[in-house]
Amino acid sequence: MKRFQIYLLSLLLFMAAGSAMAKEVPLGKAQQAAENQYRMQAGYKGSIAQTFQIKANGQNVMYAFNFSDGGFVIISADDAFYPVIGYSLTGFYSEENQPEGFRGMMADYKNQILFLRDNSIEASEEIAEIWNELLSGQSLKKGGKAVEPFLPCEWNQDDPYNYYCPADPAGPGGHVYVGCVATAMSQIFYYWRWPLQGQGSYTYYMPQYGYISANFGETQYNWNGMVYTSPVALNLPIALISFHTGVSVHMNYGVTGSGASSADVPDAARNYFRYNNQIQYLQRFNYTSTVWENMVKEQIDNGYPVYYSGLEVGSSAGHAFVVDGYDDQTPRNFHFNFGWDGYLNGYYTLANAGGFTTQQAMVRNFYPGTGYPYYAPSFTEIKDLVGTIEDGSGPVADYLNNTDAKWLFNPQTEYDSVTSITISFHRFDMSPGDTLYIYDGEDEDAPLIGKYTGTNLPPEFTSSRNKVLVHMVTNGSVTSQGWLLNFKANLPIYCTGTKTFTDYDTTFDDGSGAFYYNDNSNCTFKITPLYASAVTVFFDYFETEPENDWLKIYDMATQTLLATYSGSYPSSNPPAPVTSPSGQVYMIWKTNSGINANGWQVHYETFNVGIESQGLMTECHVWPNPASEVLNLSFVTEEQQNITIELVSASGSLVMSENLKSFSGRYQEQIQVNKFAKGIYILKIIGEKGIYNKKVIIQ
Repeated sequence: MKRFQIYLLSLLLFMAAGSAMAKEVPLGKAQQAAENQYRMQAGYKGSIAQTFQIKANGQNVMYAFNFSDGGFVIISADDAFYPVIGYSLTGFYSEENQPEGFRGMMADYKNQILFLRDNSIEASEEIAEIWNELLSGQSLKKGGKAVEPFLPCEWNQDDPYNYYCPADPAGPGGHVYVGCVATAMSQIFYYWRWPLQGQGSYTYYMPQYGYISANFGETQYNWNGMVYTSPVALNLPIALISFHTGVSVHMNYGVTGSGASSADVPDAARNYFRYNNQIQYLQRFNYTSTVWENMVKEQIDNGYPVYYSGLEVGSSAGHAFVVDGYDDQTPRNFHFNFGWDGYLNGYYTLANAGGFTTQQAMVRNFYPGTGYPYYAPSFTEIKDLVGTIEDGSGPVADYLNNTDAKWLFNPQTEYDSVTSITISFHRFDMSPGDTLYIYDGEDEDAPLIGKYTGTNLPPEFTSSRNKVLVHMVTNGSVTSQGWLLNFKANLPIYCTGTKTFTDYDTTFDDGSGAFYYNDNSNCTFKITPLYASAVTVFFDYFETEPENDWLKIYDMATQTLLATYSGSYPSSNPPAPVTSPSGQVYMIWKTNSGINANGWQVHYETFNVGIESQGLMTECHVWPNPASEVLNLSFVTEEQQNITIELVSASGSLVMSENLKSFSGRYQEQIQVNKFAKGIYILKIIGEKGIYNKKVIIQ
């Protein structure tokens, strides 16, 4: 009898414990779990700055906590599910502007937790033990080694990544979104820096955008010109690969989002981008949770990023992102790169509790095909202003023995003036006896900045010249994984603050001179000569990116906008002159971070009417000056009078004459000057009310 009572008591306690575990987690308990998780990962106790209660069907299903020093932890609101759903030591959680991949995974977690509740599924012994350990502050069980995230980029789908995608004024930056499928593919391609050149082509039709096409076989992808952090300026090589990957999977482009089938990714990668024949698309419901996670882990252990996707239950909306690392906790959390400028990247669980069927899938064996790695040639010249280069062996294989390779950074062109080059390393691993030499100049006679070997990252440096030589020399012994570096050419600052001109006439430009202007210019110019009754601004040339880069001209005294110019004008017919009646001019010059051009140059003249020409005319404009093809002349005379227009050479010879009989109103004509000899001329306007003389140069 006593033995039976003890057995019954034990059974009741076990049942009570099981029932106690199957319940909603209160906020205070979730906060304790989040603080302990953050402390174990960061190494110190963090302070919670913000709390979110995440609901589904009116129920609390998760909590998210932002920490003051950066980072967030997402905790399950049901103790039948694993406690830590996701975390990061950087960034923050927000319910606004969430990446598609993140929204999809969060929907999956919500559905799993609702499934547990709807089916009254209690916590397993394993999950209960994990909750107890986390709440007690004990160190969680370690699951072996961890693999740090290795994808070297944080790209996005919107402007400026979508520069080559179909144009649509309702989309970001006037184009449709890249699409999460294309962004995930592009980031994996950039990790491998493959292919150097695609193969084949593909064209399809969308009613709202017409024919969409990409010729992969005629495209060389400029991996050296791509950057691994989010570009603040337009990066054409990144925009190109982002567009081509979308076309390869028949992207359904749109202004609110672009979608494609993840099942098409293996064929597209293999057929158009030369990836291997073992690449395959797998769906999770065909595997147990343990087998599935082990397959993902195996790929990451091999250095292969995993393309990961899902389909929201009850919806056709899908999501795609990249898995590229994992931590050493139990259960293991995997690192997700959502392709949203790094936003909400972090470690998340792939665990599946209670038998819930998810709609997740992956593309595994996502690595290049024949011809990879391509290794380093003996000499490479880098002309890009920004980008990355590596030793040529890729992120997995070692470099070769007896390598002797040079990279010359030479970004100076006729369009860009370069003052220096900044270089920093993303990874570095060279065996003893193998050395990387860096010179402050174009050859080995230039000053040596440093020579590096081992596994420590070389320090960031900025050259004193506009060329840098990198020289890699290896011996015939042990090899290692090599290096990846980031470079940026530094341009002079052409335009800052406000420049004021008080001369009666002068010439000035946007500040860039013979080179292209810079991105994100924002500066002003004032023309304020004393005693001027009017100032006229003439354009010598004008070339900017249409709409995005513009020059506004105001009458400074009245703040009246006189003109706005943007786009490209032929040198023979620059923008019309602009006159400020107050004798004061205010100009605003502003550019974005896209396409650059020659910019502009102006000269101005002060109009202070004298007795001899008073009453003759107003608003006299002569442009361009100097002129080579045609000379534009315009003026207004209010009183009817006979007027003679003459062009006289410096020697006094009359080369052109026109008589206006009883003329009044506006005069505007072009004088063909290309038939006259080059030199200095005097343009004379002679009327009954006065005489006006203007020096003109024909070149």
